[in-house]
Amino acid sequence: IMHKVIDTKDGWQSQIQDYRFSVYSRLNFKEKKDTSSIVLGVLESVADGYWKRDKGYAEKITARKQTANMPAEINRVALFDVDNFYNDRIDFGDYSVVSPVAHDAFDRYDYDLIGEGELNGSSVYKISVEPLSDLYPAFQGTLWIDKADYTIAYLDLSPDDPIKIGPIENQPQMLLAQ
Repeated sequence: IMHKVIDTKDGWQSQIQDYRFSVYSRLNFKEKKDTSSIVLGVLESVADGYWKRDKGYAEKITARKQTANMPAEINRVALFDVDNFYNDRIDFGDYSVVSPVAHDAFDRYDYDLIGEGELNGSSVYKISVEPLSDLYPAFQGTLWIDKADYTIAYLDLSPDDPIKIGPIENQPQMLLAQ
């Protein structure tokens, strides 16, 4: 299944020249403790924007809010620059992370089919994503893959242990869900 996702993405991506979007984004910062986690802060944004192949992204935030312990000035981007998991590399902070659908993703990730079902009226595969090693920054979590066209229908991923992110100081492990 994941080979098909990776093999077909170049064909349909090359046909896209531009698009418009509206986005609601919620970034949860959590401290990971064993099997549970504690919410440390939340950033929420609503934005309208566009993407053009030769110019990239532009967005206009129409609403934003955050928990009181998060500085308002950091909540200025709805997409957080972690927006296209089809890219081979996802850059944020000091990290360049191999995407779970990168052409070389099988060098970094293990995938398991954990179920099938329906999401927003489409039949999907539910795939778990786990890093092969703790030596490199990577993502872990779940991908829902559309059975008809092998595109990502939904994702729930978080950075693994080698990645330290977030504006909150002295937090050893953070989870990211968008």
